[in-house]
Amino acid sequence: MRKVFIVAAVIALVAQGCASASFRDLKPISQTDIYKVVAEVKRQISIYTAYQRSPFGYPSVIANSRTKVCGNGLLGFDLVSVKMELLSTSEGTVSAGVALSPVPVGSAAVGGNVGASQVTTDSQVLLIQEEVSPSSKPVDYQPGALEKAPIAKAMVNLWSAALQSGDDSSDICLKLKQGSTDANTFKMSINVVKDVNGKVSVSLAPVTLTGGGEFKSTTGNTITVKFEPHDFSKVLPPRPPPCRPRDPRPECQKHFIPA
Repeated sequence: MRKVFIVAAVIALVAQGCASASFRDLKPISQTDIYKVVAEVKRQISIYTAYQRSPFGYPSVIANSRTKVCGNGLLGFDLVSVKMELLSTSEGTVSAGVALSPVPVGSAAVGGNVGASQVTTDSQVLLIQEEVSPSSKPVDYQPGALEKAPIAKAMVNLWSAALQSGDDSSDICLKLKQGSTDANTFKMSINVVKDVNGKVSVSLAPVTLTGGGEFKSTTGNTITVKFEPHDFSKVLPPRPPPCRPRDPRPECQKHFIPA
């Protein structure tokens, strides 16, 4: 049953959230580091798409296709957009122990250990919605890359669980709806940490259930990816050519990520 794995994932996230059922751990991101976070999310999503094209991805799905109670195992999730809801602040320091600023204050924190939260005098919510499209230069998947990309790993695990479905005895079959506007999304709560060398890392964080019955990130930062079912009957389109300087075509107006 293709919806079982989604329900299981939500239950697991709720269980995590019960341990942190308050918002005292909100972690605003310094405005000067917002796009470092966007760049890191982009890197992790890129690992997922590279995994899809690798021998572990779609070629493996095709090779292992067989007749099942429902379908034949040809199932894949193509990302079409990503929405980032990030809590930002103009303050240089947002927590004791780890600071999203050039120089951390308080006791040094290494390896993702986050100190006690503190209240910030200002905070803003940055909501970014972006389409996902292939770049002009493909990047090959490197074995082991998923271990350093928890967002990509979560999506691969979701896909893997879906591929294991289809053999259960059932009088009906389920199929992902193409072109759905209000479904086929995977929402993840994220934790952002900046180390003493200025490198930003993004990991998964717990969610909590509010009094109104809404799932919320305990850190205030979430990533939502939208996907469509992969069409195995179509050949992947060629990569777009590189954009020339000052090229005004719409496809050349990609989101800029500073180095």
